[in-house]
Amino acid sequence: MAPISGWYDDPRDASRLRYWDGDGWTDHLAPRQQEAPVDQWRYPGAPPAQEQMWQYGMPAAQQPPDPRPGPDGPTTPDGARISSWLRRLAARLLDGIIVALLSLPATGYFIYRYAQAVADQVNDGRNTSIMPSNEVLRWELPIALLLLAVQAFYETVCLRRWSATPGKRVVGITVRLLGEPGPLSWLVIARRVGFMYSVGLMTLLPVLSYPAAVVWFLDYLWPLWNKRRQALHDKVAGTVVVEGPPTPTKMPQT
Repeated sequence: MAPISGWYDDPRDASRLRYWDGDGWTDHLAPRQQEAPVDQWRYPGAPPAQEQMWQYGMPAAQQPPDPRPGPDGPTTPDGARISSWLRRLAARLLDGIIVALLSLPATGYFIYRYAQAVADQVNDGRNTSIMPSNEVLRWELPIALLLLAVQAFYETVCLRRWSATPGKRVVGITVRLLGEPGPLSWLVIARRVGFMYSVGLMTLLPVLSYPAAVVWFLDYLWPLWNKRRQALHDKVAGTVVVEGPPTPTKMPQT
C-alpha cells in the first residue's frame, strides 16, 4: 500500500520537503522545517497512517500549509498567496506607461512620421478607406518592433534584479517559481519573456497575426480560470505571481 498524501523528505534533496499526492511525487516543494523528535511518531496506539510512514522510512516533518485553495484564494505549496488578476493587470498598465516613456528616444521620430501619415490620410478627400494606408503602416511597424524590444529588455533586467517589474513592485507583487521561492534563473526568465514577446512579434506578421493575437489575448486572460492564476507564459516558465516580496533562497540552477 502506498503512503498517504502529505509532505515528506525530498528523495532528491534532504534539505527540503516534497508533496506526495498518494500516487507519486509532485513538483510541489517546501523548505524543510525542524523535524519532530522520532519518539513522537511512534507513541503507543499511533494511527495506522503514522506507522505506515515509518514502514516507508519517511517520517513527516512539520506540516507546511495545505497547497489547496483556501477562502482567501489559491496559494503556492509553501503558503504564499497568489496575486489576483486585477493586480497583475494594474501592474501591466503601469509597466506599459513606463516602457512607452523609456522608448521615446528611439520611437519619437517614427511616432512623428506616423502621426503625419495618419493626418495626410484623414485629410485626403479621395481616400474613403478605413484601412491604414501603406505610408501609415510604413511608420507603424518600426514603432511596434522597438516597443517590443524595449519591453522585453526591461522585463528581463527587472525580473533578474528584483523578481518584479517596477509596475509589479508598485502594486506589491513578485514573480517566483511555483514550487520554490527565491530569485529567478536566466533560463526561467528566458522562457517567460521569450514566450510573451515571441507571440507579440508574431502578431506583426501577415500570416500569423490573427492566431497570434488570439494567443496573446488568451495569455492575459488565462489567470481568470486557472486554479493557480497562471498565465500561459507562467505555465511555460513554471512561474507564478504572488503577493509580497520574494523569499530569499538559493539561486535555482540552470
